[in-house]
Amino acid sequence: IIGWKEDFNMSFMPTIPSQKEAAEYLDKIAKKVYGKLRVGGHSKGGNLAVYAATKCSPRTRRRILNVYNYDAPGFSREFFALAEYKEISDRIKSVVPQSSVVGMLLENDGRYSVVKSGQTGLMQHDAFSWEIKGTDFVMLEELTKESRDMTVVMNQWLSKMDMESRKKFVDAIYEILVATKATTITELSDDKASILKALKNTDKGTRKMVFKTLGLLFDEGGKQLLSYITSSLFKTKKSENKEKGKSKNDKSNGVE
Repeated sequence: IIGWKEDFNMSFMPTIPSQKEAAEYLDKIAKKVYGKLRVGGHSKGGNLAVYAATKCSPRTRRRILNVYNYDAPGFSREFFALAEYKEISDRIKSVVPQSSVVGMLLENDGRYSVVKSGQTGLMQHDAFSWEIKGTDFVMLEELTKESRDMTVVMNQWLSKMDMESRKKFVDAIYEILVATKATTITELSDDKASILKALKNTDKGTRKMVFKTLGLLFDEGGKQLLSYITSSLFKTKKSENKEKGKSKNDKSNGVE
C-alpha cells in the first residue's frame, strides 16, 4: 500500500524519489557491465524502468536494447514531450492486461500491447495471471470496454483537480488505508469492512475531503468506475472460493 501511495503521488509530483534513484542505479550498473542493456519492470517498476531509460546518461541510453514496461502507471504529458523520451520511445515495449487499471493511470503514449489474463478486474495486475502460449504471451486486440471507459472517467476526474487538491486527496486516502492496518491490496480485498470502519474513525476534515473529491466522479459518470472497482474486489473473492471448491472436487475424484 505504501507503494501505491507513491504511484498516486505521481499525479501531482513531477518526479518522485524512486524515479531519480532508478536513473542513478541504471547509470551505476551500466559502468559495471559490458554490451547492450535490457531494462524492465512491472507496475511501479515499469514506470521506473521507462523513467530511468529516459533520464540516464546519453552514453547509457545508447546501449539500451529494449525497455520492458508491464502494466505500469504513466507520466505527465510534458514527460512524453522530452527529447530524451523520444530518443528511447521506439525501444519501449509496453504490455497491459485486458482490464488494466494501474497501467491506465495518468498519461501514456498509446503504444501498448494487450495480454490475456486469467484473473478478473483489479487482480489482472498480477503478472502471474497473464496467459502464455509457447514462448510468448497470449495477446488480444484491445482493452475491454470497461477499462477504456474507466480511463476516460479517471482522466476527466483528475483534470478537475489542481495539484494541491490531488495531494490532499492522496494523503486522505492513504490515512484511511493505514488505519485499516492492512499492508497489501490482498489484505484489503479480504477485509473490505475495515475500509468503512477506518473511514468512520478518521477525522471529519479527512472524510469531507474524500467525499468531496469522490463527488467529482459522479459529475463524469463515475458511478461506472466505482462500480467497476467494487465488483472487481468481490469477483476476486468469488473466483478464489470457486478455485478452492474445484481443487477439493479434483482431490475427491482422485485427480492431483
